[in-house]
Amino acid sequence: MATGIGGTVTLRSTFERFYNTLDATTVPADGGGRMVIGVPHAVALSEATDALYHALAAANLRLSSQHGRALSAYPPGIVVEESDSPEGPWTPIPAGEVRIETMGIGGNGADAVLMAALDSANKVAAFPIDKWNAMQAARPGANHQRFHAGEVVSEADLAVLESAAKLLRMKAPPKPLEDTRFLSASSFGKSMAARLRMAASPKRKGKRVATIEIDGVVCYSVADAKRWWPRDVPKDL
Repeated sequence: MATGIGGTVTLRSTFERFYNTLDATTVPADGGGRMVIGVPHAVALSEATDALYHALAAANLRLSSQHGRALSAYPPGIVVEESDSPEGPWTPIPAGEVRIETMGIGGNGADAVLMAALDSANKVAAFPIDKWNAMQAARPGANHQRFHAGEVVSEADLAVLESAAKLLRMKAPPKPLEDTRFLSASSFGKSMAARLRMAASPKRKGKRVATIEIDGVVCYSVADAKRWWPRDVPKDL
C-alpha cells in the first residue's frame, strides 16, 4: 500500500527541492562530505530541511491513518518516560495519556519501499537531539536552525540521502508510453487537417509535428498532435 499518488508526489517534490538546496548551499569538505558555505546558505538549507521534515511527518501520518492499529496498552517490554531535562528525573507516561499504534510493513501493511525512504530521509532531516538540547539550553524557546555555516554534512549522511532519493524515485508513477502512431490528416478530422499541414512545414519554428510517408500518403505524429492540441485531437485516437 502507499500514501496515495498525490501524497507521494508532494513528498518526492519536497525531497527534490531539499536535495537541490543541499547541493547549492554546500561545497566539498576537505575530509569528505559537504560543508555549508555561509550564514544565508545555512538559513536556506535549514528552511528546506524544515519543509522536508514536515512533508515526512505528513507522509507518516497518512500511512498511520491507513494502516495503523490502535492499542490500549504498551506492547510487552515497552516503557515510555518523560522529563523536563535530559539529566532526569524520568517519569513513566501512563498508556492512557498517549496514542499507541502498531503498523505492519509490506504485504497488506504500509508500503515497504516508501517506509524505507521515510526512514532514510528522517535520519538526516531530523534535528539531532544532543544539538537541540544544547541550543535549547543556551536560548530557550528560540527558533533554532538545523544547519549553521561551516558545518559538514557527512559522507554517511549523503549516502543515506541518496538511498532515500533512489527509494522515492522507485515510487514515481510510471510514465505513460508515448503514442508512436502516424496517421493521415483526415484521421484527425477536418478541423485538424490544415493545422497539421502547417505544423509539419520545415519553416515552422514552434509546435512542430513529425511526419512520415506511408504508401505515398503523408502521415502525422499522433503523439505530437496530442502534445500541442490535446483538446482538439479526437478522443477515439
